[in-house]
Amino acid sequence: MQVAVIGLGYVGLVLAVGLGGLGHQVLGVDADSSRIAVLARGEIPLHEPGLAEHLARHRDHLRFSERVDDRLAEAQVVFVAVGTPPGVTGDADLSAVFRVAEAVGARLRRGAVVVIKSTVPVGTGARVEAILRRVAGFSIPVVSNPEFLAEGSALADFQRPDRIILGGSDAGAMERVAGLFAGVGAPVLRMDRESAELSKYASNAMLAVRISFMNELSRLCEQVGADVTKVGESVGLDHRIGPAFLRAGAGFGGSCFPKDLSALEALGMRHGVRLGVVEAASLANVAQRRHLAQRVIDALGEGVRGARVALWGLAFKPGTDDLREASAGALLRDLIAAGAEVVGWDPVARPGDDPVFSGLSLAEGPLEAVDGADALVLVTEWDHFLTVDPEEVSRRMRGDLVFDGRNALKPDAWTGAGLRYRCVGRPALETE
Repeated sequence: MQVAVIGLGYVGLVLAVGLGGLGHQVLGVDADSSRIAVLARGEIPLHEPGLAEHLARHRDHLRFSERVDDRLAEAQVVFVAVGTPPGVTGDADLSAVFRVAEAVGARLRRGAVVVIKSTVPVGTGARVEAILRRVAGFSIPVVSNPEFLAEGSALADFQRPDRIILGGSDAGAMERVAGLFAGVGAPVLRMDRESAELSKYASNAMLAVRISFMNELSRLCEQVGADVTKVGESVGLDHRIGPAFLRAGAGFGGSCFPKDLSALEALGMRHGVRLGVVEAASLANVAQRRHLAQRVIDALGEGVRGARVALWGLAFKPGTDDLREASAGALLRDLIAAGAEVVGWDPVARPGDDPVFSGLSLAEGPLEAVDGADALVLVTEWDHFLTVDPEEVSRRMRGDLVFDGRNALKPDAWTGAGLRYRCVGRPALETE
């Protein structure tokens, strides 16, 4: 099938390459000329395991362009996968979605289908459909097909999704879109467009609530002497709950959870419904980051001013170079405000001129980061850090404080190296 994907960020690029792998002819469009130049060379402009290899294998099925032009008339299905960042009120900024609708509506032929892959609030599909009708002069069906890709495993998630959601009122259009994914083999849920649009927000909110609940619980565990990992394990064995997303840590980040919670809250308020649980999840996430930073500051005491603190991991999670809403940025801000000097290292993430990471010094490696450090904080649990020798870390550090913000290290090995090991929600393992 002839397909176009407008927007080649994490979602759009994985979608384009994935559909090419299923045998479709795909035109990928992105306004960023540097991104298109990288793709034209057969390279990937972001870190996503397996994606470069998949692009190389299916290059004959893919074309890339920085403009929406007349080639779009060939497309039977057009996916809209542009960003919807939060606006000043927390609502999703849909301006890019509507610009795409204007551009494609002038070029599509009768019989084409437009699919919204971007995360958008309820009612967006109807607005896009109205724009297309006005610009094209005839009706173009719009199908909602929310994405559920996790950065770091996005290609695998495309190839083996839990479900494929299609929302719309045109049965024929939905069947055409379903046919695109015939080689995937996942269950296809067909529903009204409004329910499909809300499904993505609901899923992300549920996951964020679970994380925030465990993080709040970790703070209680620290006060009462309980172990949050044991509590999480016992809760997860309940078949009604399950074990996923029940680990305490340094808080969630990335391009989805924070903005989607904000957009969902704004959607509720716009319709007179206050989503208190969603609001609480956001507030708990902010509180967790501040709590962890304060624990490091308190542990350093009066010596925090002028102290050297090493951060292991900058990306918001392992397997990606995405720094958006990363916990490392929040920790950096609070540590610098307390007077500390902060140095960091990440296997793939590079802050560049990102203002969130202003003041951070970058090391050449994990051991170089701890040279002369008074404290080390594991923020992102990359495998690179889990195999580092604690004895070598101890020899290189000036101080002895190690804070495991993800409960990922082996406590005995680190305390055995003469280091003060501290973690999240497990006070019995701390060596004060």
